[in-house]
Amino acid sequence: MCQDCQRNRTGPHTAPMRVRPTTEPMPRTPVPRRASARQQPPRISPTRRYLITDTAPLPRPREKTSRRHLLKASIIAIGMGAATALGALEVRSLITHEPVITIFPGTSLFPDAHTLPNDTPAIHNTSAWKARPPSGPLPILPQKSTKILIHQTQTSNTGDTSLGHAYSLARTIQNFHMDANGWPDTGQHFTVTRGGYILEGRHNSVQALMSGSYHVVGAHCPELNSEAIGIENEGTYFSDLPPEAHWNALISFCIFICKQYGFGAEGIFGHWDFSNTDCPGTRFYSQLPRLRKEVAQRLGQSMPPLTWPDHRPGTSGETVRTLRTLLNLHYRNLGVSDDFNDETEDALKRFQTEHRLPANAYTTAKTWEALVMPLNKKSTGDVVRAVQSHLRMKGFGADVNGRFDGKTISALQKLQQLHGLPATEEVDLKTWCALLGGVIG
Repeated sequence: MCQDCQRNRTGPHTAPMRVRPTTEPMPRTPVPRRASARQQPPRISPTRRYLITDTAPLPRPREKTSRRHLLKASIIAIGMGAATALGALEVRSLITHEPVITIFPGTSLFPDAHTLPNDTPAIHNTSAWKARPPSGPLPILPQKSTKILIHQTQTSNTGDTSLGHAYSLARTIQNFHMDANGWPDTGQHFTVTRGGYILEGRHNSVQALMSGSYHVVGAHCPELNSEAIGIENEGTYFSDLPPEAHWNALISFCIFICKQYGFGAEGIFGHWDFSNTDCPGTRFYSQLPRLRKEVAQRLGQSMPPLTWPDHRPGTSGETVRTLRTLLNLHYRNLGVSDDFNDETEDALKRFQTEHRLPANAYTTAKTWEALVMPLNKKSTGDVVRAVQSHLRMKGFGADVNGRFDGKTISALQKLQQLHGLPATEEVDLKTWCALLGGVIG
């Protein structure tokens, strides 16, 4: 529930799907349905949660659509106008215009969601914390999630780590998102509390995760809502860090998400890597290299040497500002802005075309590698200012003056050491990647 959520843009969403536990929930967890004495489920470990749907699942759609579904409110609204007359919602891909998913009220979407892996963490679903029903449709895409975005709630770093407090927090966030922001439901998919509890945020997120094949469109980061899992972390972390129980739960949950959707720890980013925000907080963000390392080790995987942030039209933030600065070295017609707007898109496509790259307006690895250049103590000007601005935002204390001075070198070396790079006096390719919000393997 970071303060920047009020600026978040997202399209409409699809109808809720009710989920009921088939095993006894955690102590004091409300049971959404009352069973007779003869039908009471057996007691098992509270760390497991088996979910089944209330109704028969829909068959999977026959059409295979692109993984990059860019959903726009106008496109979805057209689908709603025709489909809701029949009591259903049809969501169409902006790219292919083929049906993405058709949801019928009271109908489940995820077959075999009751068959869970042995390492499934305890996730308290929306029924457990007595969530309000969504006020509108919540789109679900037949595609795997590709990223995890780490957020902070910017609430107090409370010492109350009880389950009751966790449920209260979930309700507070949902009320804020629905009543203040006007969204149909909680924006993020999940919340991890300071007590180490994992809670479902947006309805259907648990079962989409368990299926490993679906993604619930969220409302936590513009332009990444249709591909990234949003995890809110209870607290404010500009100078503090989450407690041990919180940190351990986050690691375990990230591991489970990566396994379910088949991507590695290089897919874990911070909110501000793609948006103009101070979330997830300077201190928390500094721990993301450690988080990725621990997740990768427990997955038994190695990360690629470089994973660049794939910005596209609609994203924002410091990295977009730097992108425009780099493009200005070639065209010098872009004003100062941190929005990936139409002029940014046009300039990037022109650059990609001139460098014989796919002109898709995505900052792919080859695009970044063509844009950046080595910097050293002799460098000056706007690109040095862009580097200094990044270093200052990340908490390393550089002055933004356009001179590659001693303070800049000191800040740069702190960044390099944090990402496991040699501490030098130069901005090379790997340092650029780390600076721009990428991942070093």
